[in-house]
Amino acid sequence: MIPKSNRELNRGMYRKRVWLPIVLSSLCSLVAIGLVRYGPRVAPLDVEPYKPVVTLRQVELAPKTLYVASQGSVRASIRMPLASQLDGLVSEVTDIFIEGGFFRKGDMLVRIDDTDYRTQEAEARSRCVSARLHLKTLEGEAELALKDWNEMSTFIEGEPSPLLFREPQMEDALAKLMAAEASLDKAQQDLKRTEIRAPFDGRILNTSVDLGQFIRRGQELAVVFDTSRVEVSLPIPLGDLMFLDDAVRAQTPDSLPFSIPVELSGQFGDAAYSWMGHIHRVAGEIDTRSRMVSLIAEVVDPYGMVDKEAGGHAALQLGMFVTARIEGVHLPAAFSLPRSAILPDGRLMTVDEDNRIRLRQVDVLTFENESAIIVNGLVNGDRVCITRLETPMEGSEVRLAEAVDGGMP
Repeated sequence: MIPKSNRELNRGMYRKRVWLPIVLSSLCSLVAIGLVRYGPRVAPLDVEPYKPVVTLRQVELAPKTLYVASQGSVRASIRMPLASQLDGLVSEVTDIFIEGGFFRKGDMLVRIDDTDYRTQEAEARSRCVSARLHLKTLEGEAELALKDWNEMSTFIEGEPSPLLFREPQMEDALAKLMAAEASLDKAQQDLKRTEIRAPFDGRILNTSVDLGQFIRRGQELAVVFDTSRVEVSLPIPLGDLMFLDDAVRAQTPDSLPFSIPVELSGQFGDAAYSWMGHIHRVAGEIDTRSRMVSLIAEVVDPYGMVDKEAGGHAALQLGMFVTARIEGVHLPAAFSLPRSAILPDGRLMTVDEDNRIRLRQVDVLTFENESAIIVNGLVNGDRVCITRLETPMEGSEVRLAEAVDGGMP
């Protein structure tokens, strides 16, 4: 038997690779054609169109008070360095002169050694007594000179010299007496200033002197602030001014201070607290970077030092972050709907008596948290769809959530 050559083997393998796929494809095509032409037919199903389930809200006109939201940090209405008006050694520091210490107006905080100032006061008093005595002496001499002149005037011609009646001397003595009295007043004031007292009801932020320290005139002793009231700067967009009282927009001198109520809220841990205040004024300029204007809110007695009944309430401390709810204008009639009911193009979906969607263009005055305030585009009794649909279509039918749950359709 003669073996096949390699060339004949390769030719046979090539024929198999070419013709085998062609034959298999032809067979599959014939089978598919047979199934399509002679196979069983499937009847089409009658599918009911999809009706999304929605929740409706029937709107009614009602009075509405607008509020403007903001936030800010608490700051002191009066914050000042407490300075010495004298040079001297600190001889006493009271117990309330500490960081965080509270004080009342007139409380002594620091005492300066008054030995030298008592001496100065005594010396000034002595000079004052001497000057007064000298003036009295000259007045007596002038009285005697006048009496002598009256007795001798019939024998002497001409006017008497002012020196005769001690007039220049008395003017000099009077000036020296006034200077001595002024020196005494200054010495007495300096003696009082050795006791550095609180200028108002307040609290100490920090201190910078202690017992035994020598201080100079004008040296800062502590930083204090007034606890009778605090302020919060509340930035708002310029457009929100239209929702506030006309006086805020006008900002005339006669309209200050304002009395617009504002509620401040803050937290201490998990506990939430609120404080009532009022808008006192508007900042003098608009922020050039944010284009916002700041309203200055004022809260009276934030530490409950006057109102003892508020002692259990948390203090509104400096630096605390708070949110604000500022009372705005009062609308006699408006609609309020969830913010989610407003579509991106400014329209909303109403549902007619046939439960079909009707797209309605409305005028949204403003948004408050999760609510939209609408002034035009709706009438009393309109049923508004508050369920968000992916592609709302005019006239498409919907099912009501109440009907699905077993209520009225």
